[in-house]
Amino acid sequence: MSDADSDGGNQVPIAREHDNNDADDTTIEKNLPVYSLSTTAFIEMLYFLKELTILMLLFVTYAALNNIEPPIMTRNQVALPFFEVNSNIRDFFHGDIKQALAHTHDSEVTFAMLYAPWDAASKESRREFEISAGQLRRVATFIGINCWLPGSTCKRHFVNAIYGKWPIFFVYLNSGKVIEYNGPKRSAYMISFLESIINPYVRVESIEDVLPLFVKHEAVIVAQIDCSPGSRMFPKVYQASLSMISQDPLNIAKFAIMCTKGRQHMELFVWNNTISTQEGSMERDMVSAHAIVKWVTKNVAQALSWLSPVGVKSNQLASQIAGPTLILFTPYNPLFPSNDLYSLLKIIAIEYKMCNSTESIPFYIPQLKKDRLKNQQQQEISLEECMKKKGKRVRPATSQNGSFKTSIIEDETKSSIKLMEFWKSHRCKIIRLANYYRKPLYTDHENTVRYFHKYNTCSGNRSLAFRAMNSMRYFHFAQRLGVDTEKAPNKTVMVILNEKNEAHYSYLGKVTTESIIQFIANFTGTGINRASFSSSSSFEYTHVYKVYSPECLKPNVICIEELYSENYLSTINEVGKNVIVFYYSKHCAMCSGVAHHYITAAKILASLKHKIKFTRIDGDLNSLPWEYTMETYPTIILFPSVSKSESRVLAPELPITANNLLSFILANLKTASEQMQVMWAICSFTKNPKDREECVRTLRVENMAIIGRTLKEWRLSIPRRKKKILFRLQHLRSLHLQLALVPSNSSLVIELLDKLGKHERPLKAAL
Repeated sequence: MSDADSDGGNQVPIAREHDNNDADDTTIEKNLPVYSLSTTAFIEMLYFLKELTILMLLFVTYAALNNIEPPIMTRNQVALPFFEVNSNIRDFFHGDIKQALAHTHDSEVTFAMLYAPWDAASKESRREFEISAGQLRRVATFIGINCWLPGSTCKRHFVNAIYGKWPIFFVYLNSGKVIEYNGPKRSAYMISFLESIINPYVRVESIEDVLPLFVKHEAVIVAQIDCSPGSRMFPKVYQASLSMISQDPLNIAKFAIMCTKGRQHMELFVWNNTISTQEGSMERDMVSAHAIVKWVTKNVAQALSWLSPVGVKSNQLASQIAGPTLILFTPYNPLFPSNDLYSLLKIIAIEYKMCNSTESIPFYIPQLKKDRLKNQQQQEISLEECMKKKGKRVRPATSQNGSFKTSIIEDETKSSIKLMEFWKSHRCKIIRLANYYRKPLYTDHENTVRYFHKYNTCSGNRSLAFRAMNSMRYFHFAQRLGVDTEKAPNKTVMVILNEKNEAHYSYLGKVTTESIIQFIANFTGTGINRASFSSSSSFEYTHVYKVYSPECLKPNVICIEELYSENYLSTINEVGKNVIVFYYSKHCAMCSGVAHHYITAAKILASLKHKIKFTRIDGDLNSLPWEYTMETYPTIILFPSVSKSESRVLAPELPITANNLLSFILANLKTASEQMQVMWAICSFTKNPKDREECVRTLRVENMAIIGRTLKEWRLSIPRRKKKILFRLQHLRSLHLQLALVPSNSSLVIELLDKLGKHERPLKAAL
């Protein structure tokens, strides 16, 4: 092959290869998407917004980093003294619990108050705590600790345990025993509590010394133990007596220690029994103070006890008054060693429970009767002596005739003579304070057995429990039963509660031996009337708001009359008026919900105030006769204008709505005119023209039915009666023609309905 051929042969493939590449480029260009001008502008706008967002984010980040402000910090509240600077209370208002505990080592008895400065109960108790400190500053140390200050040691240690219970009181003894005070936050109770802590037991020499203790206490624990140094039982009994005081601020049970070198044992004296530990089991069973307290609380029994509600929601009262219970509301002075009226009721309660059997009456009952009179005489003599010594102070001891000292102790202020003088002075101080707080009350000292035999209370078939309440502190409980203790003689009343029968009986006269037994005998023999209470009663410390407005007398003004026990019967028995009563309770949530429907029904029938009265009554605060007492709330009952005994109750299974209420009222009205008046009031209240027209049409149908019944009555009546029926037919005809007019003359329809009511009889009688 020639060179030309070779070159030519080589050129063809090259040219073809070039042609193939051009073809590929052309294919790619054909496959690329083709964008319009508007689409391109949209894509560019998206890129622009993306860049703008990034710039704004960078700007915000930069601004945030360059404008950082320090966090807002609140400084701790500056601690301020809670008590007065010159008071007898050492105030640890910084909440340093360690410093406060160190301060307790300087005194044998320290009374502490843990408080929160903002707490209302702490502020209220502050004055009472200061009074207690002023009276007992020489026998105990009083301290206050701010246990709410943030960062304080007291808050870190105690706030979780006492949160929501401010204030907290406790006694710290130098021996390390801590006793919490759970009694009323009043100075008299606090002083009595501290007096019991200082003297948790009494020393007795014989069983005769135990009998006077029954006048002051409900149970007496006599511990015959070894009192010599190193005794193992004495510390246990001492700690148990302190624990009992902590559990029982009213000091119902009292420990008495009889020292002996022989067999050790314990006896628990209660009103109906004497319980002793088994021989040789004293040291085996009573291994600790807790075991002794458990044994006492398990076996103690009371014929009469004080009720002291804790002031918060609890079941305490429910457990104490489960059956028929006589409650004596009388002033209680915790500073006096005994209460005469309480002692009298205790004797009566024991003899009542013993059912007049002289053989089974405890041996100490005659002693109780003697001690009542003896205590009265002693208290009067002690008060007279202490009032004479008022203002005198105990001076430090001095040598007699300058030759010798009264004690071998170097500090003569702690000599036996000076200590005796100090305690006599302290006792007089407490007696004067007790007399200032509340003077003692005394009653007769007659023989109770004679009265029990007279009224023969043991022949009844009812059991009765006995309780007492402080009428000065818990007067509102008596007020809730309709009794005003402020107006009663000596502020003392008696009430018998019978929860099962939902009844209570009260005695408001002077409380004496005969009156108590007569009251019990009347209840046992069912010769007593049920007492009543009303929410309209006003007391010295409570207020009653009676709603009345002159606007209620105006027509078409809605007024729901409030009923009480006093005016209930007179209101529902009003002649010629239908009375609707709405029973409610402040504790009933459903009552508030249905009240709107009740008011709506009253608003619709506001033009019939002279015929239909809407009322309501708080069934929980007003006692009514049994036949008018409702078991459930809310309840609606209708008393018709005639035949009041034929009252009707709205079915409880029906929802209480305005429509159901109006239907209920219509169905239970006793006269045709009343029914038509209610129907016309409903039609007049209807705003929709079509609904109003339908309502009037229904009223015309009802009117035609009444005309038919009246014609039947006319045909069956005597001639003298036909004349009256004819007048009624004339009014019915005029009413029928008036209702046919559109729109009807409202005033003329009402006038015809009123005239119709004067010439008709109840539906039942007409039929």
